[in-house]
Amino acid sequence: MRTGNWLLALGASLALMCTSDIAAAQGGTSAASRGAGISPLPGRGDDPPERSWSLRIGASYDYNRFGQFSSVAGDQSGIRSSSGDDAAVGLGAFLEFMFGDDCPWFWNVGYHQSRLHYRQDYLSGIQTTGDVDGSFLSATTGYAFRPRGFSVRPFFGVARARNYSSIRQTLGTNPLLGSRTLVNYKSDLGVNLDVPLFESRLEARLGFNYLGGFKKPDADASQRYSGGLMFRF
Repeated sequence: MRTGNWLLALGASLALMCTSDIAAAQGGTSAASRGAGISPLPGRGDDPPERSWSLRIGASYDYNRFGQFSSVAGDQSGIRSSSGDDAAVGLGAFLEFMFGDDCPWFWNVGYHQSRLHYRQDYLSGIQTTGDVDGSFLSATTGYAFRPRGFSVRPFFGVARARNYSSIRQTLGTNPLLGSRTLVNYKSDLGVNLDVPLFESRLEARLGFNYLGGFKKPDADASQRYSGGLMFRF
């Protein structure tokens, strides 16, 4: 949780810095207008400032590589052999906020889900099969670089990983069903490439991120390749 608190503090500091920069820019524009002798029309007052912030909501299709999952599934005492998925497809959704041109820092909240299958054969004759449903809730911040016609957005943050395992154990003809849930926190690093479509508010996003912790082996450590669409408000 210390990582999450640190990220929240950093995000709050960046938000204060952005609002200060925007206020200073707007103040400078107003002062320049007054210096040039520009005044509002009678009875209308000052025109409202143009909105600078943007909000994006989107969804993605994910391909996830879990390089250490099968080894973790087999790294237990009494196991004769084991197997497990090293890759899984999944779906994701996200909400992203950015102040605008005056401050290109952004904040993103995302949710991704995928499923892995595994099997374990024990020396005692017990066979275990199961599915692990992984859900990852992330909070990240990053900086938007905007060359011609597209945007490159590196980011970093923290993710809450929740793994729900459905377990089926069999010894002879007697099946035993069970389940368990594990929750932990991981670092989340990556980069997105955003491209506007058809000169509209619709944009395409290609992304890559690495999710991992500080222990090895780590069953949650993964590389995610994603592609999706988002709408800009």
